[in-house]
Amino acid sequence: MTNFAIISLGCPKNLVDSEKVVATLTQSGYTLVPENTNEELVILNTCAFITSAIEETLDNINDLIARKKQGSLKYLVVMGCFSSRYQEEVLSKEIPEVDLWLPIKDEQKVVQAVSTLLNIKPVISQKNKLYHKLNESHFSYLKISEGCNNHCTYCTIPKIRGSYSSKSIEEVLKDARQQISLGAKELIVIAEDTTEWGTDIFGKPSLHILLSELAQLEVNWLRVLYAYPSKITPALIETIKQNPKICHYLDLPIQHVSNHILKNMNRKYTKESLISLLKTLKEEIPDIVLRTSLILGFPGETAADQNELLTFIEQGFFDLVGCFPYSDEEGTPAIRKKNKVSQKLTHKRTQEIMISQKNNQQKLNQKHLSKTLDFVYEGNGYGRTYRDAPDIDGQLILKGPIKKLQVGSFYQTQIQKLKDYDLVGRVN
Repeated sequence: MTNFAIISLGCPKNLVDSEKVVATLTQSGYTLVPENTNEELVILNTCAFITSAIEETLDNINDLIARKKQGSLKYLVVMGCFSSRYQEEVLSKEIPEVDLWLPIKDEQKVVQAVSTLLNIKPVISQKNKLYHKLNESHFSYLKISEGCNNHCTYCTIPKIRGSYSSKSIEEVLKDARQQISLGAKELIVIAEDTTEWGTDIFGKPSLHILLSELAQLEVNWLRVLYAYPSKITPALIETIKQNPKICHYLDLPIQHVSNHILKNMNRKYTKESLISLLKTLKEEIPDIVLRTSLILGFPGETAADQNELLTFIEQGFFDLVGCFPYSDEEGTPAIRKKNKVSQKLTHKRTQEIMISQKNNQQKLNQKHLSKTLDFVYEGNGYGRTYRDAPDIDGQLILKGPIKKLQVGSFYQTQIQKLKDYDLVGRVN
């Protein structure tokens, strides 16, 4: 049967889709091999959320087309957000070297589409494998929904992925059990908006119900990413507070705090309601670690807005902050807004925020000194505590006899000192 490789670009949600596609293909007789190992077919799972992601996608497509021309690759299939954002007829005309474009809605038909392309009959497997892990990690991303209903004015996701649709509790638990069977000890709950989960099932945001069910599984940690501020309910706060398996960690992208910028972004909260929420989270869960993302340089952002954001950041509500420059995206309302901010000024404002946050974080990390924390060993002398999501946050630097530690296993350490964004602990 045909050998194939897969390249997964973009966010963890894309990685989950890639793992499902690989599972479907391998159960149908196809063989997964590493890229550049004489594979006959490459599937490129793309991102098209922002301009830089589109550029990365096009760079990868061009590299793969070059391989086709050199004769080291026979077929190229492009799937995911890029295929869905642009019409297939246009893509086929502009980039004819791609053999097959698969929009998101057709990903479940990947075996049929690829087999038709290759003119072969797929093997029908009796197995029901939902995922094929693309790394050997002890954590897995658990996607609980598709689409988004927020319609932020800068965002293309609703256009690309459609309206919000929660997966059922049964479906999520089935996914989770399989991830655990493949070695996951930490499940990271993701969606375009995790806190919207259940609205289309129960009539209101109900993530706390799902988390309570997941916490009954044999897993060490549950971690929540991509929460929306106005959908953090008292029940969700209480569930995170009371359940020892749910990390006292919340990724809460706020994008900005200036009320007129929030309104123009179509974010459904105010600075005042946001501060009230953050104070409640800190009061109810004193050791909670909060991460956020900000968009700098949104059209109409003034020096006063930047100063307001800086003052807010200096208050230390967030332990971890990521900044992204605004970019005009085709098909979004924000592209039509006036008073655009220059790239140079946006970069300057981003640097100001990150310098302020670095000073904040070093102060905030003081609360961990001398405390004994659980950690998962990542290898090469590094671990992660509950305060760090993989790939995006800091790490735990370990001292002492680390050779006895096993990757993916959980241990305890006392935090002895700080180093930049990271904690330093000793293994006894």
